[in-house]
Amino acid sequence: MTDDDMDARLDEAGQRWRAANTEASAAPQDVDFEVTGATPIPGRPRAGMVAAIAAAIVVLLAGGTAWIATRPSHSPATDTSSGSVSSLDGVTWLLKNFTGKTGDTVTAPEGVTLSFDSGKVDGTDGCNHFSGGVTETAGHLTFDRVATTAMGCVGTAVGTTQTVVGEALQGSSWTLYGKSKLVLTAKDGTVLVYTVATEPTENPARLIGKWQLVELDHTTTSSGTSSGSGSSSGSGSSQGYDSYLTIGASTFTTTERCYANSGKVAVAKGSVTFSDVHPAGAIPCPSLTLAEQRAEQNRDAVVDRTLNGRANWVIDSDGRLSINRGADTVVYQAAPK
Repeated sequence: MTDDDMDARLDEAGQRWRAANTEASAAPQDVDFEVTGATPIPGRPRAGMVAAIAAAIVVLLAGGTAWIATRPSHSPATDTSSGSVSSLDGVTWLLKNFTGKTGDTVTAPEGVTLSFDSGKVDGTDGCNHFSGGVTETAGHLTFDRVATTAMGCVGTAVGTTQTVVGEALQGSSWTLYGKSKLVLTAKDGTVLVYTVATEPTENPARLIGKWQLVELDHTTTSSGTSSGSGSSSGSGSSQGYDSYLTIGASTFTTTERCYANSGKVAVAKGSVTFSDVHPAGAIPCPSLTLAEQRAEQNRDAVVDRTLNGRANWVIDSDGRLSINRGADTVVYQAAPK
């Protein structure tokens, strides 16, 4: 092989190397090699320089190959599935963590849930319940007519989680890993990781017993208008109200200060249906001021609306039972023995 042939092959190799590294630079630059200290061989004045250049190119080519092999891959994971949003129905999803725009991953507070049912969505953001409609188009979830309760909660972690879940409800892309991991990516880039809720959170047997009302709320829509009239917003009592819910295997009773209702109950994981609700008797009431009467009437109205029909429920890490139905939420604690 002549020196000219060697030059031509080296030039061709250099062109191939530049083409392979196009992704590494939008405007790749030619590399000039300066080889010093080479001793020419008599009769072949360029052989030493040619060998040195060839060795340099081999080293650079090896480096380029290593970069190509180790650069991050953005291809979809092989264990994911997509399709209709109906594939998310039938389970309660529990938020495990989220990664915001800063890149920091934050562990979510307990009890932040999401569930889908035939084009409807409901859940909690760590403080409030929300519900609305959901549609899926080309891997993107669109939430509409979302209504949320207006409880006031304290704590930085809760506030951050509310903001993150709120961003996701503005519209998110979604990926389902197997059948137990759901990843939502909000428009602002926040990533929320949900997993299927564990059995103890929504074990139907945990509802059986007597509960005392400690908090209740009615829903406001995303436009700020109230979806229910005459009900209290964010009211609560640390000692509990004179309002009790007793749940048995198939029946339930609610006892308010001045009356009682009873009916049938069917409890499932994450949902409960109250039916055949009817008055169970009147209870003598002590006299109240006009303001106390109004507050009690509003409270009773929220309870009566919530405990009539199909509702969602969850027991948090403090043992408090939250029941949400459409516009209203009631929160109970285990009644004193």
